[in-house]
Amino acid sequence: MSKKVYNYIEQNAEKLLWGIILLTISLGGIYSLYLGDLFRFYDEGEYYLIAQNIVEKGFVTINGTDPSAWRPPGYPLWLSLFMTIGFNIFFLRLVNFALLGLCVYLVYKILEPKSKLIGLCGALLMLFYPVFFFTASTFYPQIFVMTLFLLTIYLLFRESVVPYRTAVIVGVIYGVLMLTVVTFLGSLLITAAWLVYESREQWKKAAVMVLTTVMVLTPWTIRNYLVFDTFVLVANNGGVAFVLGNSPGTKPNLGGNISLPEFDKSKLKSEVAIDRYYKSTAINYMLNNKLKTVKMYFLKLLNHYNYTNILMTKSQMSVVKDVVLFVTFYTLLAFALMRIAMFRKVSFSSKDMYLVLLYLGHGFLLALFITRIRYRLPYDPLLAILGAPALAYFLSKISGRMGSENQPQRHRGSEATQR
Repeated sequence: MSKKVYNYIEQNAEKLLWGIILLTISLGGIYSLYLGDLFRFYDEGEYYLIAQNIVEKGFVTINGTDPSAWRPPGYPLWLSLFMTIGFNIFFLRLVNFALLGLCVYLVYKILEPKSKLIGLCGALLMLFYPVFFFTASTFYPQIFVMTLFLLTIYLLFRESVVPYRTAVIVGVIYGVLMLTVVTFLGSLLITAAWLVYESREQWKKAAVMVLTTVMVLTPWTIRNYLVFDTFVLVANNGGVAFVLGNSPGTKPNLGGNISLPEFDKSKLKSEVAIDRYYKSTAINYMLNNKLKTVKMYFLKLLNHYNYTNILMTKSQMSVVKDVVLFVTFYTLLAFALMRIAMFRKVSFSSKDMYLVLLYLGHGFLLALFITRIRYRLPYDPLLAILGAPALAYFLSKISGRMGSENQPQRHRGSEATQR
């Protein structure tokens, strides 16, 4: 990179950022037209069906008759907001790509206090990882929660001392996050602990944040108690993930590609009963196979950082995709690791450590169940945030070297002229 190009990028970072965002949304619109009304994965159709039933029936249900908590309600409720005003599948996908554009913007804003160049490097690393774009084309909640998750980080980082109003707003957002993906509970606890670590005087703000999250969750939990006559925090599908990750057929990268334990359908009819059966089956297996469980836990933890997964939908797998995923994910991870290794050259703050703990902590939590790329995806922008200073550092070094290489030539030329 020449010094001239480097200076142009540095001086026009915001214009280039908006170019990246517009490119993302425009390509997303084209891709959405190409996909039409196609659902490529089973879960997509179920999320869409629940949203459709919310609009038409007025309550959360899968079969259109019985109230359900099999899926967390957050994402179907989000879809239903747009379906109520007439959005079809194309426009719902376009909303997802707009959210992805917002994610790129939030990554830039989180990094902008370091420098605009570092912010732009974060945006470029987001663009570099195609899984974000692919996931935005699906009806999975990952892009929705990724946006909210990045918003919490932006709000927490934008002021040196977190005020009470921010603690309340972040608590509300975490409530919505947990109503969509319940495993964000782990990040909530890490965030609360980080606030206290930053300043012990902030323990009250951490408490306010957690209590606000509880208040957001409470109406849905009460609804579940009234419907199922038992305590259900968010959803009844945790047992499935638990038994898939802790059973004789469990393999680190298989995910849902194994058979669930069979049961007597005449006796277990309700969502709650099925969920509890799966949980008890997984716990019994773990207690009777302690060494295998511990070994599998660490294998699943390692798989959390895998570049690919074995999918149930085989048509979505290919060698070309695997090569692209390998190169892009491990490049993203490499920049984050380089940035950590460069802590003496590029300052490493408690905020950076907080991001590392969020990323690692999520992996340790998911390894109790199953680890999949899409479950990790909302946290992958943390790699872009961590890695951006390293990328900017190398760009500045390269441009500096090229500038210094050209400089002696000009001196030699002027010396020759003088002679």
